[in-house]
Amino acid sequence: MDPVSGDFDPWSSPASASVEQLEGSGGELPRDHLCAEWNEDVVAAFRALRERCLSQQGASGRERLSQEEWRRRCHNSAPSKALLTKHDAISVQHLVGAIVEVIENAVDDAQAAAARGRPRGVDLRLGEWAFTACAFLEDATVDSVRADLKRLRGSCLRMLSGLAVIAKGPSRQTYGYATSPV
Repeated sequence: MDPVSGDFDPWSSPASASVEQLEGSGGELPRDHLCAEWNEDVVAAFRALRERCLSQQGASGRERLSQEEWRRRCHNSAPSKALLTKHDAISVQHLVGAIVEVIENAVDDAQAAAARGRPRGVDLRLGEWAFTACAFLEDATVDSVRADLKRLRGSCLRMLSGLAVIAKGPSRQTYGYATSPV
């Protein structure tokens, strides 16, 4: 309380004095404030919170696949919104890494086949997987995702630089590597 006006002054309270003392310490608690029991309680609370989050994740039907599992899925099926909504952010990041590897390998294989005089196309589902994965990315600022997106861009540019029409059909043209790209 301010003795002159009778108003409450939060800056003159004893609690604020201790806060000011701690603020000057560089954000660290003094050694005499550390307590082994407190540390054990914090660790136990953190573990309980993690277990609760994992159990809720399982109850919500969220799934997580590794990059290897995503690679197999990219080769064997087409992407779907229903499939990706079941997966958490880490699984989608694994998908981005997997699709980049699959596209890089497909481009390398197609270029090698063109160099041997046996042109072949690149599966268009790979592009569908790439676009779908990017649509489901929650945080593209994660370093690994940024690196994968940079590799994806480079692979797509390499692929596009060497594409040529290798066959014409009644309803569409087939693109592939007719010659080795420069």
